[in-house]
Formats: sequence, C-alpha cells, structure tokens
Amino acid sequence: MDYYIYCEAVSAEIINNDEETEKKIYSWILQQLADKEPNKKDSVSFLPSNEYNYNGVVDNLINLYLKESIIDVETLKTIVYMTSDETLKWLIDLDEFDYSKFDCDWLLCCHPDLLGKIAKNKAARSNIIRIYKDKYKTMVSRSKINDIIIKYFIVVDENMDAVLVDEK
Repeated sequence: MDYYIYCEAVSAEIINNDEETEKKIYSWILQQLADKEPNKKDSVSFLPSNEYNYNGVVDNLINLYLKESIIDVETLKTIVYMTSDETLKWLIDLDEFDYSKFDCDWLLCCHPDLLGKIAKNKAARSNIIRIYKDKYKTMVSRSKINDIIIKYFIVVDENMDAVLVDEK
C-alpha cells in the first residue's frame, strides 16, 4: 500500500482513517527508523526520489494530526521524537517543546489556519513572542516574520495601540 497516498486521501476526507492501516504505517516507519544507519541524519527530500522514503509519510501524518485525524497520537509522538526534525517535534507538542531550538522562520511554512491555532496556544504564543523579541535584529527574513507576528500574535486594542498578545 502506498502510505503517502493513503495519508493524502484521509487528509482530503476521501476516506476515513483506519486504525489497522495506521498501525501498519507506524510499524513500517518504525522499521525504516530501525534500519537507518546510526549516523545518518534525517533529510527532507525536495526532489522526487525513486526510493520510497518515510519522511514524506511522517510529514503527512503530522498534517493529519493537526487536523485531529490521527487515532494513535502517542505512537506518532514516539516516532516524531525518534527523528531529528525539530519542526515536527514543535508541531506535535506546542506546549512542551524545547523553545531554545525554535526558529522563527518555521512560521513562514505554516498555513494561516495553523498560525491561528498556534497563536491561541498560550505556551507557544508566549515562547514565540519571547524568541521573536530576542532574535529580531538578526533575522534574515524579518519583514515576512514581522507580518506574521503582527497578524497572528499582536492585537490592536480599542485605542489603536499595538499590544503583544502575551502581555494582555
């Protein structure tokens, strides 16, 4: 079975997530992780490869998680924490993520609906604003990040004064 296509079909609500298939996917990914060379880092493949790669399937599972379409969340968390992808670790656990590893550029990859969800999470919001304040001067893509921070993490009060959401 092509797990990537399965995840896409569940995401598009063409089919429902199935517990048995989810278990098979987890088992396959865990086997892939176990077979991986110990010193080989996970890498995101931007070009299609002939080799079937578990990274894309894990990415799709995270999307399903964000849509609340995962049945066994704990196994997915275990898998994510076995990878070296800090972005996935952040997305799967906004509250407990080690924000010393957070990069504001990750916000550039988030869909507006996801940004809204993140902004509503008190722990994520306050940590992101703190990191944004600390790293503002050294950010490469500062203008785009500014737009996101203003739109999702800063509110304008009735006096038209900008207020950081975490300080309200």
